[in-house]
Order: sequence, then C-alpha cells, then structure tokens
Amino acid sequence: MQVEGVYETRERTMMQYLEKVRELMARFNKCVFQQIPQNENERADALSKFGAMVAGVKNRKVTIVIKEHLEIEEAKEVQVVEEPSSWKEELVRYLKNASLPDDPIRAKRIKFKAARFTMIGDELYRRMVDGPLLKCIDGERAQYVLREIHEGSCGNHSGGRSLAQKVMRQGYF
Repeated sequence: MQVEGVYETRERTMMQYLEKVRELMARFNKCVFQQIPQNENERADALSKFGAMVAGVKNRKVTIVIKEHLEIEEAKEVQVVEEPSSWKEELVRYLKNASLPDDPIRAKRIKFKAARFTMIGDELYRRMVDGPLLKCIDGERAQYVLREIHEGSCGNHSGGRSLAQKVMRQGYF
C-alpha cells in the first residue's frame, strides 16, 4: 500500500492523493488501513469507473439510477454443449466417403485442403512436398506432444513457431 510505504507512488495524480491522505492522517491519533478484496468492493469500483467516465463533464446535472434487480433472470438450467468437433473431421469424412457439407464455399475449401492430406487406415496424414507424411493429431494427443516437445527432452522452452517446426520434425501435424 502506498500510504504505508510498501509500494512506490510514481503517478502524479496518485502522489497528490497520497499527500492528501497523509495530511488527513495527521489529524487523527491512530489510523488503520485495511485492504478490501476486489470482489467485495463492487460499489466503490463502479463509482470509480463512473467518476473516470464523467471526468470531463462539468456544470451539468447527472442522474444516477441504481437498479436493484437484473433485467435478465439467471438461467435455471444449463444447456449441455457438445465438445467442438475436431479440425480433421470434415477432411476424414471427405477422404473416406467423398461426403461434403451442403455449403458450397465450405465444400470447395475442404476439397482444396484434402489435396494435401491422405488416409492410411483410419489415420489422417499431411503430405509434405519435401518430407515424410506427418500424422495429424488433435485434442489431448496434440497437447501431450506439444508438452513433451516443449518441456521434455526435445525442447528448450522455445517460442510458438519453432515449437511448431519441432512438432513437424517429429512427424506430427
């Protein structure tokens, strides 16, 4: 806390506030400060945001309305959402069964992408121009491979692009 000297005050306006607080503290025999967690300080936070929002508005009457209840009631039930489909699903469906979505734009995209992929058994592989086939992975398997390459014996905590290249060198896409 700046008042107690734990944190340094650098901003000019904060320095002015700090000076004012210390001036007011001098009027009291004892002064105790207690930090309030942000989730218990919603009204003060809202007032602070409002004050910052209308800082340039002067000599005008402003009416503040505080609503006691929400306009939207809380949901009684939670909608069950299915796990998002894999990025490879449509490619696999097209390569196995030649089945395309009804949307012509998406169908064209899938046909274009499929030219760079092949199926061996039930596994999808990416064809590389100058290299081996790369096994396509997703979900938990992809997370595992990324983690192993990033943190494991293959890695040195590299950035995103070099990590992706390392994954490809290991035979995965």
